[in-house]
Amino acid sequence: MNTTPTPATAATSPPGSRAGTIVGIVLILLGVLSIIGAWGTYRNDVQINESGVRVEGEIIRKTLQPDNPNEYYWVQYRFALPDGQSIEHGWSLDKREWDALQVGGRIPLRYQADNPVRNFPEGRGNRSIGVTMYAVIFGLAFALAGVFLLRSREN
Repeated sequence: MNTTPTPATAATSPPGSRAGTIVGIVLILLGVLSIIGAWGTYRNDVQINESGVRVEGEIIRKTLQPDNPNEYYWVQYRFALPDGQSIEHGWSLDKREWDALQVGGRIPLRYQADNPVRNFPEGRGNRSIGVTMYAVIFGLAFALAGVFLLRSREN
């Protein structure tokens, strides 16, 4: 008996087999995007900390983040670009840093010259290679799961 699928039977394969293929492809795409995003964010933030534009911002608000007030302290700040445009942004800080800042006080900031909306307090941003590698490994796991799923479907 010939069990090799013909083009006619392959076109009418059960929907579950297509779903597995789609899930495999989605896992690979999510994994690759996670790796690219994590590494790109890390490289961008390191570059901003090393050579981004430095400016003094004004603290306009301090709040506890509502999802976990025991651990996350939020500072909202404003700074002016050389053309006079004002940018407002916020960042979470640890309690010690948050306690040292006062509304109306100054905070040193860094921003990306060609995209000033990408800004953060000096020394912050995603500078942790450990966190970046964790995200890369997570993305790699997704991509590999997708590859294994697709390969298992071939057999």
